[in-house]
Amino acid sequence: QGPLVSGIQVDHGTDTASLRMPADSITRKRIISLPANIVKKKGTSVHDTRGKVIGAARQKEWQEAIEHENDPDAAWAVVSGVAKAKKPKASQLTNDTAWNQGQVLRVVCVADTMGFAKRMGCLPRGDILIHTGSMTKHGELADFESFVHWLDKQDFEHKVVVPGPRDIPLDPGEGKDMWVRQFGTGKVFPDPDVIRGNIRGVAHLLEGDEIVCNGVRIWGGPWKPGGKKTEAFSIPRGPGSRETWSFVPKDADVLVTAGAPLGHLDMDPQGCRTGCLGLLEEVEDIRPRLHVFGGEPDNEGASTNGSTMFINARCTNVKNTVRYEAVTVDIDPASTPNPEYEVAQPTEDEGTMSVSEESSESE
Repeated sequence: QGPLVSGIQVDHGTDTASLRMPADSITRKRIISLPANIVKKKGTSVHDTRGKVIGAARQKEWQEAIEHENDPDAAWAVVSGVAKAKKPKASQLTNDTAWNQGQVLRVVCVADTMGFAKRMGCLPRGDILIHTGSMTKHGELADFESFVHWLDKQDFEHKVVVPGPRDIPLDPGEGKDMWVRQFGTGKVFPDPDVIRGNIRGVAHLLEGDEIVCNGVRIWGGPWKPGGKKTEAFSIPRGPGSRETWSFVPKDADVLVTAGAPLGHLDMDPQGCRTGCLGLLEEVEDIRPRLHVFGGEPDNEGASTNGSTMFINARCTNVKNTVRYEAVTVDIDPASTPNPEYEVAQPTEDEGTMSVSEESSESE
């Protein structure tokens, strides 16, 4: 086989259900082969030629999907023909989880710990820890303090945190009103500056900005469409959401959001899709190497569109109790810089890039 174009290895500790794995196949070796038709080329102004070419041909589908933007199921029914979402198959996973420190960049991902982070104990070692989605159950100060204490004990060179819908005090627009709706006026509203300061004392807090860690450009944003009145960082579906995601840098290697893009591990407990069409449109355009998010419970796992690996790293189930383990992603450091892209026809030796994932039986 030829060299990997952007080799990503995924190791998921649990959640056999979301990957549709039979119990007797948990330790079977599984390898995903993705087309190697996006290669790096420096000095070009085209960041994603393939996306632009396909975009012209599928303009009708996207426009029709936008007309159904307030109905994610209807929007996905329209756009799913051109925006693929494939889950790794049982025969495409591996139990090879050895960390070649210094040779691969290991990213450990967790999401929506909701006040229960300390129950996860010490996470698997890696270079970068990403936590996205709700740190707390209801936004209370004690939950934030417990989270920061747990986070401080994790052994990583870099730690990245993106808030979620339960982290009410961090919402600069509606946080105070949400707090009153939830607790009334008798409970003191936590100081968001103190909370941010505590988190930034142990991690990079991303609220619509980016950080470069070990050569990997990571952008994070906490917004999620269609949230309840007591959920922070809610944005309306439609033009507003597309404007929000338009600020994602075109050269982002890793995208971290609180919620899912439409079509990727975004089913609610009733079987309805809740993902964001505007976010999907942006991801399809910029093609980051990895997209990590939280969101709907019992959707934990991996998905791919052939270019981006999507990880729903939520650790709590529908009852908001810790059930799932961290997801680890190994990235080939030789492919981590994200310059401009152009489309290349795969040669006989460079026809695939490899992705792998491990899963073990849920507790």
